[in-house]
Amino acid sequence: MDVDGGARYQTASFLEQFPNLPGCVVLQDLPEPIEDAKPVVPKDVERMVHNFFQPQPIKGAKYYYLRMILHDHTDENSKKILGNLVPALGEDSLILLDEMVLPSDHVDEASTQHDLTMMTFHSSMERSEEQWAKLVGAVGLKIKKVVLYALGYNLGVVACGP
Repeated sequence: MDVDGGARYQTASFLEQFPNLPGCVVLQDLPEPIEDAKPVVPKDVERMVHNFFQPQPIKGAKYYYLRMILHDHTDENSKKILGNLVPALGEDSLILLDEMVLPSDHVDEASTQHDLTMMTFHSSMERSEEQWAKLVGAVGLKIKKVVLYALGYNLGVVACGP
């Protein structure tokens, strides 16, 4: 499940890499991005109009994937977004947050610039692993694993669940 899949390319790329996975892939977003996704996303991807400030309608998905969403939002709004996912989680569900994961100290200049940009334009921020743990903990989740995939950019996936 790609929640607020705006760019849509992650969903298409995922299916190219793993074409024979069991189950289905759902792309959720607001009406206009869902319509725009039609030429890009494979036809077997279910498209669903959904606002992440509303309760998640799909229950028990294996993964709920959010890419570069929470860095656009304050902690309070991020808690609302995550809080709308929590009741939908199954026993084995994970929320995958594909975001910047800043080091605790000695943050590089580019990452600092990103952080200041988020603060200036969105009253938000890029977060360290400790800040992610505090944020997800506030809605009853725990970090299960953090995988950094673009070290020079501090990009990673924070896997969290009940």
